[in-house]
Amino acid sequence: MLLWGRRLARASAGWSQPRYPIRRDWTPAFAGALTHLAGYAHGAAITFECGAVDTHMPPEGALRFKAALADAYRPCPEKLRVNLHPGVGHTTTPEMWHNYLEWFGSLH
Repeated sequence: MLLWGRRLARASAGWSQPRYPIRRDWTPAFAGALTHLAGYAHGAAITFECGAVDTHMPPEGALRFKAALADAYRPCPEKLRVNLHPGVGHTTTPEMWHNYLEWFGSLH
C-alpha cells in the first residue's frame, strides 16, 4: 500500500512513472527485501495477508520471503506469518484487516 501511495503522490505532483518495470512475477518491494535479509534478522513482526489468486502481487513472493527468513525467525516464528485467503485476488477484505489487527494486538 505504501508503494502504491507513493505512486499516486508522484503522479499527482506531475512526476513520471517509476523507473522500474512492473511485472506480475516480480516486484521491487520483494526484490529489495530478498536482497537485504540481514535487515530483518532482529525479528521484526511481519504479517502478509494475501489473496491466494492475486496475479498483481502473487503470494509466492511472500512465501519465498518467509522461507528465506526461516533461520532468522527460528527463535520467534510467531512474528512472521503468511496468511493466504482462498479465492481472493488483489484486494483487501474485512477479514484481512481483522486478522492483521488481531495478530499485531496479540504480539504485545
